[in-house]
Amino acid sequence: MSVLVVVIVGGSCSWKDGSPGGFDAAAAARGAGSLLLGRSQDGRPIVAFRAGDSQGRRVLVFGCIHGTECAGIAIARALERIRTGLDLWIVPNLNPDGYARGTRQNGRGVDLNANWSSQWQGGGRPWDTYYPGPHPFSERETRIGRKLILRVRPRVTIWFHQHLNLVWAWGPSSAAGHIYARAARMRFYHHHWLHGTATNWQNHHLPGSASFTVELPAGSLTPRQVRRQVHAVLALGGALAAPRAARGSAGVRWTSRAERLIGHLPVSVSVEERGRLVYAHGGAVPRQPASNEKLLLSMVVLDRFGARYRIPTTLEGSLPSKGSVRGNLWLVGHGDPELDDAALRRLARKLRAAGVRAVRGSVVGATNTFTRERWAPGWHPIALRFVALPTALVFDANTSPGGFVFDPERRAAAALTADLRALGVRVRGPAGAGREPAAADRILATVRSAPLVDIVRRQNLDSLNLDAEVLTKLLGAAAFGPPGSIAKGARAIRRWARQHGVEVVAHDGSGLSYKDRISTNAIVRLLDTADREPWGPAVRTTLPTAGEGTLAGRLIGLRVRAKTGTLLQQVSALSGWIWLQRSRRWGEFSILSRGLSKPKAVAVEDELVSVIAKDA
Repeated sequence: MSVLVVVIVGGSCSWKDGSPGGFDAAAAARGAGSLLLGRSQDGRPIVAFRAGDSQGRRVLVFGCIHGTECAGIAIARALERIRTGLDLWIVPNLNPDGYARGTRQNGRGVDLNANWSSQWQGGGRPWDTYYPGPHPFSERETRIGRKLILRVRPRVTIWFHQHLNLVWAWGPSSAAGHIYARAARMRFYHHHWLHGTATNWQNHHLPGSASFTVELPAGSLTPRQVRRQVHAVLALGGALAAPRAARGSAGVRWTSRAERLIGHLPVSVSVEERGRLVYAHGGAVPRQPASNEKLLLSMVVLDRFGARYRIPTTLEGSLPSKGSVRGNLWLVGHGDPELDDAALRRLARKLRAAGVRAVRGSVVGATNTFTRERWAPGWHPIALRFVALPTALVFDANTSPGGFVFDPERRAAAALTADLRALGVRVRGPAGAGREPAAADRILATVRSAPLVDIVRRQNLDSLNLDAEVLTKLLGAAAFGPPGSIAKGARAIRRWARQHGVEVVAHDGSGLSYKDRISTNAIVRLLDTADREPWGPAVRTTLPTAGEGTLAGRLIGLRVRAKTGTLLQQVSALSGWIWLQRSRRWGEFSILSRGLSKPKAVAVEDELVSVIAKDA
């Protein structure tokens, strides 16, 4: 299989003969080996040259996308003349109108590198520095660029800009960006893509490819700088080809076997290794993640709060006078889904140790820290059989021997009242529940949960829906202010994914919603993101291993960390990390399906994971 590298370059702009960079586009259009791609908004030709070996690995070079960033035209010229085994394509200027005007924007005042559809954000007016246009791909030039990239199917796209003197890559483009940075002796900058850029678009819409930016230094390039960039392009092409050659037909065999296993089944599969999407079948198709939504939630809360964060539960009231608390003592939960009798006994002991000997009112469980809904868009009525009421003050999983309870705050207050009385603390009134007054009371005692990573692990091990929705409300309150709600938490998940270059549809944190949507490409991209973050190893440890939890009886003998997912209307999911035996490193994978019986889906998932582990 050939390797395709796409390079889009720009830099300092000057010309001598009236055409951009001394490049006679009309003559090029008539010359051998050239192709007229189309015309700009003002009618100027946009041309591609082809050089090198047509049987070689393809490399596509764009010389300029911003009219004031065109130093890369010198690189394009050098690549036109180079003798190489690559199948080399060169577009010297994607923005001839901006080049002729001496403007960053095209002839309509649009920043062409903000006009691509992935995470496009509108706003502003023509000739603003970063004006993205009236809608994605509103400009002829970006449509020409998109059409060419889809035609040649790049493996890697490199965009040259100015003036930062660095290589900027993220997600699946990171490995290629590292190779290029080393070859060009440039600083590597690892940061998520900007909205509406070509790199953002390709990394989302072309599975198996990667796209990154090379920011050239300011000014014109010296001949030595040009040679270094040309060397980096060729070095990247050679480096990307080497793993495929080394692995020979083995790589082809495992992907062919995966294709045979999937056949015409309604299954999407993606596999990523070291930031590179190595396999995708229906990888861009949005599907219901079921409880794989908990995997997204896990990443977001561990990123937001940290693995060692402990969720507080507080006792609040007036400042004690002579050991007595005037009025009510408020028991306030903040989202610990594991609060139980033992925690309340510790809280009672702390209050007594603080010198409190009497409560003149009642112990009252606060009900207004979170909203009290037990519903989200896309939930079927049967979902209510699988999740208790998610409250800020949870007590004994909000269940009793008779089933779910709907007054956990009162029950917790009653248990604490009994604990205080057993310690000799007098409590005048009966336990109750209600809205805590807006006026802030003093915190008299606090107990904290287990570390968040341990809570998340128990959630993922047995796919606990209550814990997931409580943490979703906790997340929502932290991100958008109290009271916490499922809707706010889902919004925080969507925002976090978007910040990491992925679009998801999230309505909850448990995955009970049939309206939740994400692609397998997106899941492996986020898992790869986790690998690069300080909290990433913690996320992996929260997932069941083979034969454990919801993976009981499954994937025995494989080194795997994965989250299962099931919805009753034939939705199944399995995503996580698998140890790749050939390369001896972790790889990310995701398998989503709808329309198969659960036994059939499990059989397909397990066989695919086995193939990936042993042969990928």
